[in-house]
Amino acid sequence: HTHTHTHQFTFRSHMASRIRQRLSWYAIAAAFMPDGHRLVIGNDKDLYILDVATGAVGRERKNAHDSVINGIAVAPSGQRIATHNWMTAKLWNADNLECIVTINSRSHSIAYSSDGTIVATGSMEGTVRLWRAVDGKPLYVLHSRDLSMVAGFCFVSGSRRVLAVGSDGRYKAGVWEWALSGLSSPLNKNTPAATSVLEVQGRRLVVHTHGQRDVGVMSIFSQSFCFSRDGRRLCATFKHSVQLFTTNTDNDDSAGSVSHVLTFPFKYCSVIHFSPDGRRLFITSRSNDLVEERDTTTGALVYKDRSHEGSVVGQLAASPDGRQLASCDAGRRISIHTLCKWTPSNHHLFAPSFRATVLLLMCFRARLDREESGAMSLPRLPLEL
Repeated sequence: HTHTHTHQFTFRSHMASRIRQRLSWYAIAAAFMPDGHRLVIGNDKDLYILDVATGAVGRERKNAHDSVINGIAVAPSGQRIATHNWMTAKLWNADNLECIVTINSRSHSIAYSSDGTIVATGSMEGTVRLWRAVDGKPLYVLHSRDLSMVAGFCFVSGSRRVLAVGSDGRYKAGVWEWALSGLSSPLNKNTPAATSVLEVQGRRLVVHTHGQRDVGVMSIFSQSFCFSRDGRRLCATFKHSVQLFTTNTDNDDSAGSVSHVLTFPFKYCSVIHFSPDGRRLFITSRSNDLVEERDTTTGALVYKDRSHEGSVVGQLAASPDGRQLASCDAGRRISIHTLCKWTPSNHHLFAPSFRATVLLLMCFRARLDREESGAMSLPRLPLEL
């Protein structure tokens, strides 16, 4: 009997709401500023910087793009912002949202390098293009002979390497790697653009399927892909499941590899997003208003939220410190979630004080007693805890 109660407490504890703020904004793209107090959103063609605590507009730029803003990236310093639609990318001064440069390149994703000196755009044409962040001059074109489409990419933090997942044109997916450390870096402002573009050939990583005939990264029929910040984890989503992989790369000439490590069921996943430390995975479904947080080691459910009240969540963004998550839906709502330091393996729920811990335990126990007796569950816990 005691064991049963422990299991129920563990399961229900991560169901308590962590919503600390709701903002009445429609956001197709979103990204936190490094301080975690401001959120950059793309509202149709317009660009805004919002205060997370109040929702007040700090900066705004009307008609920032000619069409819908599809993606946003913020430089590690917080001084620059990069945005893109399907045809162009733009670099902005974060202080006044003045456009620094417009990059004419078809792209479906955008990112800054860990040192903030390079902006990268990924295209459906099988290339990742790198641009000088200070003025938008082209630097490198990353490609591979057997890469026909790029579905997602990342800079590997702490190194000059780029990983991309894409298709080889034969209905099979794979992971490619480019090492930039051995290249002459044309980051001098005076270098002419025409002579600074270097084509860099990448290598395809070996995929280990562990005897399985066809696992996620081997199939281009995945709905979407996502890398962790350190490039060591890759997530692929399918119609009824989510699959996780590890990427093993190095800086020498030996072949890297991709290994399938975990599969768990999840129907109609639409958006996936790793936490900054790569230990958690945030998932949404295109069939409902669900937002889930999963442990990337075990696949265990850590947190579930349905605060979007019937609207499908189309965008997720985690703050750089990993303490906040923004989820944006189609009904003009942005929910700001507080991410607790919860560890599924030891059933420990982190709280900021002893008083808060005692109150949480009392509320959870009372909730269980009421639900087991058939009564309605208690209202959500007050945010003041």
